Amino acid sequence: MKRSFFFAAVLAGGVACAALPPESVVRLDVANNPALWKDHEHSPLPQAREGGGVEFNCPFGEGATRVYWDHAINADLSAATCIELDLDCDHPEAMQSLGLYLKSGKGWFSSHTRLAMPGRQRVIFPRSEFAVEAMPDGWQHIEAVRISPWRGQARNTRLVVHRIAARRGGVVVVQGAASVGNREERKAAERITRLVREWLITLGIGYEVVKDDDAATALKNARVAMLPYNPTPPARELKTLTALLQRGGKLMVFYSGSEALAQAMHFKLGTYQRTETPGRWSSFSFTDPAAWSVPARVYQESSNILPVLPADDSANVIAWWENRQGGRTTSPAWTASAQGLWMAHILQDEDLANKRRMLLGLLGRLDPDIWPQAAQQAIYRAGCMAGAPSYAVTRANLATALAGEQLTEADRLYASLPVLFKARRYPEVVDQALALDRTITTAYASAQPSQRNEFRGVWEHTGLGLYPGDWSHTCRELAAAHINALFANMLWGGLAHYPGTLLPTSLSCRRYGDQLDAAVKAAHANGLQFHCWATCWNPGNAPDEFLVKLKKAGRLQQTADGRIMPWLSPAHPDNIAMLLQAYEEVARRYPLDGLHLDYIRYNDRGVDFSPAARRAFEQWRGRGPLTDWPRCAINGGTLSQEFEHFRVETITSFVREVSRRVHAVRPNIKISTAVFAGYPECVRNVGQDWGAWLKNGYVDFVCPMNYTDDTPLFLSRTAAHFALPGAAGRVYEGLGIAASESQLRPDQAIEQIIGLRKLGATGFMFFDLSRPLRDEILPYLRLGVLKE
Repeated sequence: MKRSFFFAAVLAGGVACAALPPESVVRLDVANNPALWKDHEHSPLPQAREGGGVEFNCPFGEGATRVYWDHAINADLSAATCIELDLDCDHPEAMQSLGLYLKSGKGWFSSHTRLAMPGRQRVIFPRSEFAVEAMPDGWQHIEAVRISPWRGQARNTRLVVHRIAARRGGVVVVQGAASVGNREERKAAERITRLVREWLITLGIGYEVVKDDDAATALKNARVAMLPYNPTPPARELKTLTALLQRGGKLMVFYSGSEALAQAMHFKLGTYQRTETPGRWSSFSFTDPAAWSVPARVYQESSNILPVLPADDSANVIAWWENRQGGRTTSPAWTASAQGLWMAHILQDEDLANKRRMLLGLLGRLDPDIWPQAAQQAIYRAGCMAGAPSYAVTRANLATALAGEQLTEADRLYASLPVLFKARRYPEVVDQALALDRTITTAYASAQPSQRNEFRGVWEHTGLGLYPGDWSHTCRELAAAHINALFANMLWGGLAHYPGTLLPTSLSCRRYGDQLDAAVKAAHANGLQFHCWATCWNPGNAPDEFLVKLKKAGRLQQTADGRIMPWLSPAHPDNIAMLLQAYEEVARRYPLDGLHLDYIRYNDRGVDFSPAARRAFEQWRGRGPLTDWPRCAINGGTLSQEFEHFRVETITSFVREVSRRVHAVRPNIKISTAVFAGYPECVRNVGQDWGAWLKNGYVDFVCPMNYTDDTPLFLSRTAAHFALPGAAGRVYEGLGIAASESQLRPDQAIEQIIGLRKLGATGFMFFDLSRPLRDEILPYLRLGVLKE
């Protein structure tokens, strides 16, 4: 039988193959044929689901660790970009992972993922993420598909599979490898690619990730290639990208320095620009958002840009950078041509909802077949709120909270979605689904009670507030939102936003004046506590000459193989003295309510093996010089456990000394720390034993950086924190509103606050103060949980 690039419909007598359009390359009809699935090892028999689909029961609450089922097929998937499952799951937490296996000859191709939410959804398995098991014949010879859930939490769940399909073309994300220079740039390329991947998954867009070393094969069938960070693509990659353009493919390029690639897209490189002061490039606005189906404005704080300009009349600027005050600059943010799009910087992990919507609009412009994928995902997820798997469940949960007009409007919006989809008005489907979410969120937020006498803090990272030069404006808005404590980042291990005597003064301070003085006065004038956020061992944006000075003096951390790391060594006495004196200085000069220590840890287990650390470790042991340094201290070395204890004691002794000396200067000041949420793992990993700091009274409270959009995980961590000795009333969990680990939706933030209160929390923190927090989160919280 000839194989086609398609899982054909399953007929009564077996598997038939037929050619189908390229955008529907692989499809397997499983809706009414549970008997064609073969169960294994006591896996329950599949059942036909009323309304369509095959139901697979997973008895993980009854002791099963794995269940799996096979289905024979006959397909050539050699041109597949990804495999997609259209499925429904009631309790995804019961599954540690969902495995998809494709049998080929004497081996398998396998991939695993976790379901992030309950309910109907499209789950994407990129071909590039499949592993090889044994000796498969190849993707051109696929004989069977296997679905294999693995146990997570001990509870039963059901998996309903409606469709399995594969997609040719789609979006190929090219991760920088050959095109990036050094180790740090490669790590940045990996991080940015991972971010883009997560957004595509959420949007329901089929994709594949390849490194640019291997781009030639993957891009043969691609319609759109994204280059999230590929600054200097080599000649071979340029040839591949040019070939894609010549056959009508499109590129979306970010922050590249390739003049040849710019010319191929009818652009010309502009001038590299950099700023040391936040606020120069804080957002960008589109000139015609409706035409591109994107938000009018997207927030992103960038410190450097490399714009491209139109090289001829076939290209034009479609978005311009704006400063912190919202004024348009003369710097292009996005430039477009018939060959694709180019952004002047990388995409960063802020303003998540608008970034995703922007990405969808731009990708949909480059390849219209992306729209129906995203529209279908939007229908599945529309109205799902606070963990509910569907709009129907959300509606039932909020029946008493929804006013009559809200209920009518929500029902109207939901009913319009399939109508718009059938009419192929896909952008309207997405936007109506978002409108439905806003309606439901408003009702959900309004139904929640507030709580008085609660500590509500916010971290502010830039040291400038929302309005540079105007801390009063920022503090008025915080007070209006019933935030009562401001934690502003005023000093790093190599920079200060005030005119001090120990650390270099920042450009922000030189431009806008003493930011610590202005922030303290504005906070107190608006009834807010002010806690000076101090970043300890991380020097931040310290001047180059200051870092050179530290390096020459041997004051920076070092890896076991001798690499210098740009962090202060916690073991060097000069570093300890400098920071202690700086903290005493700010406590003496400013009426602080608190001093908040951050980066009060090591970066990871791979440091610190500097000469200063060796001397301090030898002194701490008291047994003379070490003869096998650093081998004796690295993981598995003869003194590795002692070295771990030394690292912990080094950090703890510093916290203890900060508390003693700063309280001596200002007795009523509160000492707090930003700490890792994973305790006690952080003790060994980064030397941070904050449980001991609470127990022994070295700090007044701690703020675990509990950044996750998984509310059950957030609350289980919180419960563990609250159970520690001395923790009662002294742990304020940090919610990841604008963190790299999580960017909570309003309903998720509300859900986490409600959960905290049920556990007896006396306060919490938001990370961090940003325009998305101001514009998209706090307005909803003020309707209920922060109403008073």
